[in-house]
Amino acid sequence: MAVQLPHNATQIGVNFSQAYWRISAVNISFRAGHPVKHDVGITVSVYANAAAAAIEGTQHVAWMEYTAPISDFNSLSGDDFIAKCYAWLNAHTDLSGGKPV
Repeated sequence: MAVQLPHNATQIGVNFSQAYWRISAVNISFRAGHPVKHDVGITVSVYANAAAAAIEGTQHVAWMEYTAPISDFNSLSGDDFIAKCYAWLNAHTDLSGGKPV
């Protein structure tokens, strides 16, 4: 599961029209004494294209990190928590409008 979407703001100054965005890490953190007890952290790695992402050891061209309260994920549909993370990313971040691949 991933998203295909152009990426035009890379740190290396190159645009990728077929960039492949894939979740590379998800974590849930607990914050004692805070009104929002649990946050979800999502790290997305961006590759030049799907073919590059399929090669083991290929370096990503960019990465993004997102954080949201776990309650944001409760009502989302998806077969598993990762699918819910992709649904949240599509609705709330740079991945909006991307093509699921």
